[in-house]
Amino acid sequence: MLRAVKRLRRAASWVVIVALCALLAVSVSAWPDRGPVDLVMTNLGFIMLVVCALGRIWSSVFIAGYKNERLITVGPYSLVRNPLYVFSFCGAIGIGLSTGSLYITAALVLPFLVWYPIMVTEEEQYLAERHPEEWAAYAKVTPRFVPALRWPDQPESYTVNTRKVTNAFADAIWFPIAGLALQGVEMLHRNGILPTLWELK
Repeated sequence: MLRAVKRLRRAASWVVIVALCALLAVSVSAWPDRGPVDLVMTNLGFIMLVVCALGRIWSSVFIAGYKNERLITVGPYSLVRNPLYVFSFCGAIGIGLSTGSLYITAALVLPFLVWYPIMVTEEEQYLAERHPEEWAAYAKVTPRFVPALRWPDQPESYTVNTRKVTNAFADAIWFPIAGLALQGVEMLHRNGILPTLWELK
């Protein structure tokens, strides 16, 4: 069941990406260029994308190669049970804000709020069945989505799977790159290279 959900998620993600690219190719933000709203959305969006990339790399250092072997409760996993999803959520917000459109931001965030709880429920049920006692103790003190306001439990040493961490880095770095690409698309519109059919707030 979980594998089928993940395959459906990937397919849906590609549909969203293609649709978003097509929309951005013919539309621009309705907010005044370099105005206060535009500047806040652009800068906050890029900050969220950097947080997403760094957070996903940090999470992957601890989980990559161990996901199906043991329950990870250190690093970002000591603050929240699903840090990869939390940082991906930051990335969804960052992409949306970087487009300069609140509508697109909502269109990216709302499906995330519906889809990812389903994924998390499936994954947590699997972990609870595989590590019943350890999971019960962990889930009791660690929030599901909103990180706890405490210093993370960082072990002095930790063995990592370098190949998987490298792959995670390659995946995560695309978030800030996407933010820069969106600025490039905006420049193409500004210079009349791409057509502008709609303005989106």
